[in-house]
Amino acid sequence: GSLAANINANPTGNGNILSYATTGSPLAGSCTRVAIWLRGTSSRTLSVQLQSAGGAGTGFNYCNIGNAQLANDIASATVITPTSASYTLTAIDTTGNWKVAVCQVTGLAGGPMDTFRIRVGNGGTYNLSVDAIEFLDNSNNHCTP
Repeated sequence: GSLAANINANPTGNGNILSYATTGSPLAGSCTRVAIWLRGTSSRTLSVQLQSAGGAGTGFNYCNIGNAQLANDIASATVITPTSASYTLTAIDTTGNWKVAVCQVTGLAGGPMDTFRIRVGNGGTYNLSVDAIEFLDNSNNHCTP
């Protein structure tokens, strides 16, 4: 919590908040999932873009996180299967508690993930803190990429 990144924005366009790329090398290694801890509110989903193929735009995969995708702990989280569309009007309200979303990072369109981005959507109101982004294996155990 004390080292969390706070997103406090009312964007007028879609945009990256946090981005990490390996320019062509698979980012997740043998890991199959990523857990993202959140606290706060937003009027739209938070979109996690899992991009493949060297960041060249050939494989866009989105984990869209709204209230229905959040859990109190990793063990009870439903794994989100990425889709090709980003951002919905589903709000987030963690009622002041830390909640977690778990995204699948294998079997992506375009090949292995090499770019990870947390994105906000146009017209949303965000006041979210993001903390403890963790890679996991299929059993939700910590995994080092």
